Amino acid sequence: MRAYRFFYPTASGVAIFKGNAKVGVVENKVFGMLDTQPRQLGFTLNSDTPYGPFLLDLRAGPMVVELPPGRLIVVAMDLNQCWVADMGLPGPGASKGGKYILLPPGHKGEVPTGYRAATSTTNRLLVGLRSLSILGDVQGTLVFGAWHGMALVFTEGAIAHTQEQWGMP
Repeated sequence: MRAYRFFYPTASGVAIFKGNAKVGVVENKVFGMLDTQPRQLGFTLNSDTPYGPFLLDLRAGPMVVELPPGRLIVVAMDLNQCWVADMGLPGPGASKGGKYILLPPGHKGEVPTGYRAATSTTNRLLVGLRSLSILGDVQGTLVFGAWHGMALVFTEGAIAHTQEQWGMP
């Protein structure tokens, strides 16, 4: 029973990475946006909430996530679908935004001042983002939503050096 309880979420996590890759999401480079509609099939999707899967590989180093103020619900999970960090509304910054740094397993470097640190147990992370719409205005949320002020930046030590490109598959 214990092996099954561990294996199933991991197999599902790998499937999430493979499925997103099939539609053009590229780890650390191209992130997805999903304008959910009632016709989409998903176990926990809301039809008035845009979603964004961000697949990260921390072998490239720690990842800084900067969230603007707004109605963002963000969670980071490792490849085994174990919780790493809550950001946005459910996180410590709530709707005020914030600066977070996602660290790879065994990271020994310093954490920059002013950042909330979270250490993953795997190098591969799924960061799931939901942007809550106002009065069901999904298109307005996609165009003007808070996630357009979000930044993902790789770090080298504690110094940001590369702003990754946003793309939609």
